[in-house]
Amino acid sequence: MKKFFFFIGLAMLLLNCNSSAVEKPKNLIDQDEMVNIFYDLYVANAMYSTDAKYFADRDLTPAKYVYKKYKIDSLEFAQNDHYYASDVVNYEKIFSSVTERLQKDKALVDTLIAKSPEVASKKIQKKTASTPLQLRDSLRKKRLFKLQTNMDEVKN
Repeated sequence: MKKFFFFIGLAMLLLNCNSSAVEKPKNLIDQDEMVNIFYDLYVANAMYSTDAKYFADRDLTPAKYVYKKYKIDSLEFAQNDHYYASDVVNYEKIFSSVTERLQKDKALVDTLIAKSPEVASKKIQKKTASTPLQLRDSLRKKRLFKLQTNMDEVKN
């Protein structure tokens, strides 16, 4: 009798392991669209970390920007993310696609920077401005340049 209950319990356990614990969302976003959403989230977060003023001027956050672009809300995104995360193998494929796309874009940007010596030299100059005085002077020059361009725009 003990063997009978053991096999019944084992069969129920195996059958339950096969079923998905997460329900499919009503508005399921297809996998390619999720790759695009995650890609845009990563790029928008990178932009935000380098120039938060751009987002602040437009009253946006990286997430709000992506939700607006794909016409979804945070709940819909969270439900789809949870659904895809329940299948680890598929979720890993999504993120490997995102990573591959980011690496391709990085390689493209690196080649463009290598072709343009002006951009590369500006990067080097920024890195070599090691003393606080040099850094302060470069920031002051940038502010003055912005003020001048704003004044020129007002005059026109």
